[in-house]
Amino acid sequence: MRALWFVAFVLCATAAFASEDAPGPEWYAWPADYRISSDEKWIIRDQKTGSGENSFFLYRIAPEGDVWRRVESIDDAVFAALLAPLHRTRRDYYHLQIALVSWEFPAGRLHLKAYATPNDRKDELISGRAVTYDLNKHVATPE
Repeated sequence: MRALWFVAFVLCATAAFASEDAPGPEWYAWPADYRISSDEKWIIRDQKTGSGENSFFLYRIAPEGDVWRRVESIDDAVFAALLAPLHRTRRDYYHLQIALVSWEFPAGRLHLKAYATPNDRKDELISGRAVTYDLNKHVATPE
């Protein structure tokens, strides 16, 4: 079943990517990795967006087979949670990346690591900062 979902998803995604009119985030010039949850209800698209940067897009597969994509990317939620206490925004950093560490299915959580380099060397370097993302509430929380 997993292989069938993956093939169908990649074919749909490829069709969207092929259109020059496709709005972001559906079209990028760089490759993406796809991770399918073991319960086959979630897909994460780890999309390379530039030099040293990525975005995580969350897709939910409904029981009837419809695929739903969350509008806000996971990385937007992660960096908002990490940077708000520092009174900073994404524009204050470059090479922003997140990495999937693990899925926690019973609790509906993703465990992630965040990385970002400040534009101003006086600001805090974010290097492997642990963050939990709640799949049901769509909230990121620093650990």
